[in-house]
Amino acid sequence: MKASSISKGVRAHPVISSVMLGCTLIGVGLGYELLSPEWALWRRLLGGGVGGAGVGLTITASRMIG
Repeated sequence: MKASSISKGVRAHPVISSVMLGCTLIGVGLGYELLSPEWALWRRLLGGGVGGAGVGLTITASRMIG
């Protein structure tokens, strides 16, 4: 994907993009705080981000399909 196609998609769907970004950032913060301190920092941040992105996809996909 080109950067211009990504920016076009973000401009075409600002609410979906905002939900995805917000959920991912909240997931990163919660991953840092809630996941086990025995894990490496990068693993907690990445795990929280992936979880948050998954929640964002679930929220937006249910609105797009239903």
